[in-house]
Amino acid sequence: EFDRLGWSPIEGESQPTALLREELLSSLGTLADPDIVREATARFRSLPQHPEAVVPSLRNVVMEVAARHADAATWEDLRQRARATEDPRVQRAYYRALGNALDPDLARRTLELALSSEVPVTTGPSMVQSVALVHPTEAFRFAVAHDAAILGRVDESSRWGFIPSLAYASYDAALADEVDAYVQRSTPQDARVIADRAIASVRVRSAIRARQLPELEAWLAAKAPAGTSPTAGRR
Repeated sequence: EFDRLGWSPIEGESQPTALLREELLSSLGTLADPDIVREATARFRSLPQHPEAVVPSLRNVVMEVAARHADAATWEDLRQRARATEDPRVQRAYYRALGNALDPDLARRTLELALSSEVPVTTGPSMVQSVALVHPTEAFRFAVAHDAAILGRVDESSRWGFIPSLAYASYDAALADEVDAYVQRSTPQDARVIADRAIASVRVRSAIRARQLPELEAWLAAKAPAGTSPTAGRR
């Protein structure tokens, strides 16, 4: 379907068609379609010299795909663009995108950068949140290890819920236990609503995953062509 729509809109196409193109590109990038990842990364890297490489409506999603599958060179490219721009909104988007990287080494670099003097104080926490969507355990543990620096950068109203909320994207019940332990020693009883929700969410999704994943893998194995491994490399 994406091949049919192409990378650029045609004259007179409808708004739903444009939105479908964007959604398909995002989904294919999330699913690591190799052609989409390769083309999105190439177009993103060429944008400074060739602005026409990506239509404005697709620039954010192209950046997200490129950032998600970034190697060290693409990650550094994003960082340098963030440093170079004078537009605070664009700069924040670039810095946040650094946290999308699947590569755990790049995720660690993003977490360290988030607390550096290079990054505006109000942008650092959003970078940590971006990492947490892909690497919740690493982001949570980093925040706990640097809680004073992290909490000094968030609004007072978010103080008690920020670090526990980093676990939301996890399916790991063991992480829920870590969050619970952190909350018990650091958070007042009357300020645990967000933390309790995060803990409950992780535990529920962990239970669902444990119950449904074997059935799903059996179904995939039955449908897979002979000699292939349908679940190889799954997260």
